[in-house]
Amino acid sequence: MSSFDYYQASVNASPEHVIPALLEQYPHASVDHEKATNGYERASVIHRGDNKLCRIQWGGNTGDMTQIRGTGENSPQCAQAIRLLWPSHRLQRADIAEDYSEPGVWETMTEYGLNLAEQFALKIDQRGDWNRDDIQGKGRTLYLGSRQSLAYLRIYEKGKEKAVRSGGEVTDPDHVRAEAEIKPQNKVQGYALASLEPRDYWRCSPWLNQYSTILFLQNMERIRLWNVTKQSNDDLAFAYMLKQYGAVIARQIAANGQDYVMSKMIEATEDQLRK
Repeated sequence: MSSFDYYQASVNASPEHVIPALLEQYPHASVDHEKATNGYERASVIHRGDNKLCRIQWGGNTGDMTQIRGTGENSPQCAQAIRLLWPSHRLQRADIAEDYSEPGVWETMTEYGLNLAEQFALKIDQRGDWNRDDIQGKGRTLYLGSRQSLAYLRIYEKGKEKAVRSGGEVTDPDHVRAEAEIKPQNKVQGYALASLEPRDYWRCSPWLNQYSTILFLQNMERIRLWNVTKQSNDDLAFAYMLKQYGAVIARQIAANGQDYVMSKMIEATEDQLRK
C-alpha cells in the first residue's frame, strides 16, 4: 500500500497561525526554534522528545507562504494535518513508498527499471556493491530519472538499509522499497497534485505510470498534468466552506428539510445574486 515518506508544502498563512494550528494536531508535543535553510529566515520544529514530527519555515526571500515538512514515518500524519487545515496548499515535494518482501523481488524490480531507463532515455545511477551481488550485505540502490524533473525513482534494499542504520543484523534481506519522488514543476501542478492519494502519484509521469504496472499488477490511467488547471479562488473557497460547515448544513436539512435550507441560503445571498 502506497504511503507518504516525505511531504513538503507551502500554505498561505502566517507562522503565528500555522504553528498553534499544527500543535493542536499533535497532542503532547512541543515547539522549538531551529536554524532556517533554503532561503528562509526562521524555522521551528514540532517534536516529542527527539522525534521531529514536522518542521516549519518562513520569511526571507520566499514570500508570504509558510513551508511545512514531514519526513519518514511522520510524513503521513504531516500530510493529513496540512490537508485538513489548509485544503488549498501548494505541494513542493512528495515521496511515495511501496514495500515488498519476497525472494527475487529485487531482481524483478531493478531489471524492469533498467528496461524503462532504456525505453525512456532516463538517467541511471547505482549505489552499493552491484558487481559482487552485494556480498557484504550492505544494500544496493538504483536511481532512475532526474531529481530536478517531475518524477524520480529510487529502488533499494530497505531491509539491509535498516540493519546498517541500526547496527543490527539483517532480519529481512528480501525487503525492497520502490520510492517515487514527485516535485511539481510549477504552481499549477503544485496545487493540482496537493489533493491526490499516495497511490495516484504513480500516475503523474508516463514512465513512472508504466513502472507502477509491476508494483500493482494492473494498468492505471495516467494523470496528464497539462490538462489539469488550478481551481479558481472562488472554487477553493466554496470547497473549504463546504468542508468546514457541511456537517451543520446536513443537520439543518435533517431538522428542517432541504427546501428550508435552500431558501435560507438564497435569502442570505440575494443581494449578491441581484448584482
